[in-house]
Amino acid sequence: MYEDRRLHPIALIKELIVSVRQSIIPIAVVIFAVFRNLNDNGILSWWMYPLLIIALIVLLLAPALIKYFTYRYRMDDKGIRVKYGLFFKKNIFIPYERIQTVQQKQWFFYMPFHVVQILIETAGGGKAEADLSAVPASVAQELKDLRAGKVAELVEEESVETAEIRVVQEKNEKPLLTFQLEVKELLLMAVTSGGVFGIFFIILAFGQQFRDLIPADFVEEQFDTILRYGVLILVIIGFVVLLILWGIAIVSTLFKYFQFKLMKFDDHIVIEKGLLQREHTSIAFERIQSIKLIESPLRQMLKLASVRVVTAGSSGDDEHSGDILILPIVKKAKALEILPQFLEDYQFPIEKLERAPKKELETVFLH
Repeated sequence: MYEDRRLHPIALIKELIVSVRQSIIPIAVVIFAVFRNLNDNGILSWWMYPLLIIALIVLLLAPALIKYFTYRYRMDDKGIRVKYGLFFKKNIFIPYERIQTVQQKQWFFYMPFHVVQILIETAGGGKAEADLSAVPASVAQELKDLRAGKVAELVEEESVETAEIRVVQEKNEKPLLTFQLEVKELLLMAVTSGGVFGIFFIILAFGQQFRDLIPADFVEEQFDTILRYGVLILVIIGFVVLLILWGIAIVSTLFKYFQFKLMKFDDHIVIEKGLLQREHTSIAFERIQSIKLIESPLRQMLKLASVRVVTAGSSGDDEHSGDILILPIVKKAKALEILPQFLEDYQFPIEKLERAPKKELETVFLH
């Protein structure tokens, strides 16, 4: 009744893209080093450089190819089993009762094939225990039914029409309550976030990889030119760079949190977001350990906050393991109104803090 299944072929393309993206800096450094060695009449023969580049590409792509062709998964009445690997084989078994959250992601190029990526996260894990990088969308509903104990005889080869009906039925399940962010709120989130400085440090770190390839004479010439124009040009350059970084942060935020929705169902909440990659995260109420209200100094002045829930396991959120962002940005007063509606088992007392009397402060400092 339960058989091993393979990933959709598009998973291979996704794994190759991820492998190349993660190694883009080493690849660029090697290519620049090879061309620089050619210009300096290096010790290697000319015909060895193409072979060196081909060998590098094979070493980068081999892990993705091995993982795809050896990856198998199986869902039965007790849990989900995953195995992959050629030389170092990995076998994973996850009982349904240990699953904390199930996260769905769907890249834009997944949509024509009706496939999704499913991340299964458990208690105590720093990252997803199982990553089904490309499976039919109906697998998500099947996993939900098995977790709920609705085990039934599964047809060996389910027709495409049946799979599509199951997906439609899942999507037609109406939430009890929905909160959605508007575009103006996303813009405010991008402007008040620290993402600008993060992008700056990424660019700086990337530039450090190629500093030895830039002629020193060119750098000195540009520096002398800037000094010749004085402070005004430095201010203008800084302002332009800041605007560019802010623009990148705004676009990145809009893409990541496009059509952000927080939805409440009978026993869980669901978070949907993303443009190029649509993410769908389901969190059972019983898995939520605590709630965090976060205010940065700038947002504190504007009376804005973000809200995260802490689960026992990983969240699928790259920024904080165990944290899931359920409200990216909202007025603090509004957050205290929304949260009791979505999380009825939690109390949110509003306490007014008062400044200590001046005499008491003086006594504390004297002691």
